[in-house]
Amino acid sequence: MKKIFNATIITLLFLVSPVFLRSVAASDVTVYLDGVELVYTLEAKPQIINDRTMVPIRETANQLGIEVTEYNPDTRTMTLMNGGSVIMHTLNTDFIIKDGMVEYFTPSTVVENRSLMPIRMLASAINAYVDWEDDTKSVVITTSGVFTPPPPDVGYGNLVPQPAGRPSVVSALPNKNNVAVGEEVVITVTATASTTQVRLMRAGVVVLAASEQYRQEGANKIFTISYTPAESTLLAQRLIVVAGENGVFNMESFQAFSLFVAKGLDIISVQTQSTTVNRGGTAVISIRADLGVTMVTLVDSLDGKVYEVQPSSSNESGSLFEFNIKMDEFGLHVFKVGITGPSGFRETNRTIEIDVTSTAASPLEITKIEYNNNASRDVGKRLPVIVTTNDMVDRIVVSDSSGKMLDRVNTYSPVSGGGRAFTLFVEILQNGQNNYIITAYDSTDTMQIDEPFNVPSTGQNTGSSNIGILLKSVEPDVTAAYIGDSVTVKVITPFGVDVSAKDPSGFTFTIFSENYNENISKRPLSDGGYEYTISIPVKEYGIYQIIGVRSNANPEIYYLSISHP
Repeated sequence: MKKIFNATIITLLFLVSPVFLRSVAASDVTVYLDGVELVYTLEAKPQIINDRTMVPIRETANQLGIEVTEYNPDTRTMTLMNGGSVIMHTLNTDFIIKDGMVEYFTPSTVVENRSLMPIRMLASAINAYVDWEDDTKSVVITTSGVFTPPPPDVGYGNLVPQPAGRPSVVSALPNKNNVAVGEEVVITVTATASTTQVRLMRAGVVVLAASEQYRQEGANKIFTISYTPAESTLLAQRLIVVAGENGVFNMESFQAFSLFVAKGLDIISVQTQSTTVNRGGTAVISIRADLGVTMVTLVDSLDGKVYEVQPSSSNESGSLFEFNIKMDEFGLHVFKVGITGPSGFRETNRTIEIDVTSTAASPLEITKIEYNNNASRDVGKRLPVIVTTNDMVDRIVVSDSSGKMLDRVNTYSPVSGGGRAFTLFVEILQNGQNNYIITAYDSTDTMQIDEPFNVPSTGQNTGSSNIGILLKSVEPDVTAAYIGDSVTVKVITPFGVDVSAKDPSGFTFTIFSENYNENISKRPLSDGGYEYTISIPVKEYGIYQIIGVRSNANPEIYYLSISHP
């Protein structure tokens, strides 16, 4: 009777023990990390348990660069460190807590006093892929994120049968498998009813945060993920979709697909006929781009003008885009290059510099431009300017930087020793630097020369008429407010202008300031410029400054007086 009882107890232990519930087989499993075989002792080797590869934890972790820093024998909980990542796991459970996020796997176990963990659980700690080669009985761990994927229409399905109620991915189908950089891919994901979120991952790293928008279809939920690759890869990218519920993602159930991202949308070369052009001359620019580019856009940072052309010719090496731009404004023009492809417009990191100088050699000569520094230079005032020329000049015209004529004179006074002195008037148009062009003509108007000229204003103008080149429009919602309130100012600028603001004490808060980032937002406009919305906290009454800055140009300042209501 005692033998029968003992046999019954042993049978029951066999049935209920987590170890005996599995089919345990010591096998010649080989584990590779980026092509290098991991080394194990005879006492601690990988095993196939219930069709899952289980590995000794400490021996494998050490070779993966993971440090087991702490183990609590009472709770059977261990802490692992990989760089800055902290991973916690309790033996005989089916999840890890990685940097505060829960990920599900096959449960770990203990066999013959040896702690074993599914290889995927450890690989997740180093953001690596795990593939199984059945012919060689090998586990291949890849940390580079580059590998040869299966055909595009093959998914991976559940790694183990999923318990009812656990979030799982049924399918993940991209609308295309070959795209160019910057081209959108839409992935339709079918998941089980308990799923509340899905996310896209690559090489163990989250590519897109969880998508929570879905529609019900029978017992399943349909999610849509929009993914735009930002870089091309030599081999196809392997992307996986995992399902989660309330922020906890099930890493044992995923679907994978391959995506080949071609370079396809970029500038190949840029050529300019000359980097220096006379005012009124033509800048000839040739740009060769990939065949996926349908339009090239140039945005002039100096005057904000936008130029767009479609390809003039195409061949197997790419498309040619040709620009012929008349250069009417003095100074260094820095063109930012943008391209348009199947997914729309994007800026590139290419720039083109064209320096516009005075016109070609002429017998006309402007020898001096001067004004009285003590004269009023407040906005709206007319400032007398004396222009001295040689005897070939018969007429002088002054224009603002936009080409609008401000004054013209054809009377002059002779200058001792030769030459002529013309007196004209320029209007101070804005606070800060005022830019003008002085043009000299001969008696028949067949010859002319241009000379740039600038005048800094004095005093302060608090009116709304202070509109310049960099600050095209400045519109505060109010000019009277209580201390503690905010004043909203809308500023429109050309492309390439940075906007900042100063309070009456001189403290500057800008779009780059960590302290005041929330106070300034920027919206692109159809003409290539931007609309800034600035929220100015009123801490004191006085003159606030709105400042427009651009490289190779003098800053412009708008003075805003904020007073008590």
